[in-house]
Amino acid sequence: MNRKEYLLQVILHFLKENPQTQTGAIHEYVRSVLHSEAPINPVEARLNIRLSTPITNEDAMLVNEIIYDLIHTRVLTPGVDRSNLDLPFISVTSEENFKTYYRPFNT
Repeated sequence: MNRKEYLLQVILHFLKENPQTQTGAIHEYVRSVLHSEAPINPVEARLNIRLSTPITNEDAMLVNEIIYDLIHTRVLTPGVDRSNLDLPFISVTSEENFKTYYRPFNT
């Protein structure tokens, strides 16, 4: 599975549980998944803590690309209600379209 497909599945896993959300919440979820998979560095091991690491520019832009791909294919639509009709608010448009992309995934 390439990086884009992997991040797509991470995002879809989040959307399955959060069909109405914001783009920032997706970015934060992806960051937390990637952080949890990263090896513990020597400072973290010595202090017995996990330091927060930002998402890389490449991964952040790839997440944006995936979100726009999902909007283009009508899996997502901007908005969640009449008061929040635009980005950054988004919602799953079609369960049927969603299921064509979603694969069970362990994060």
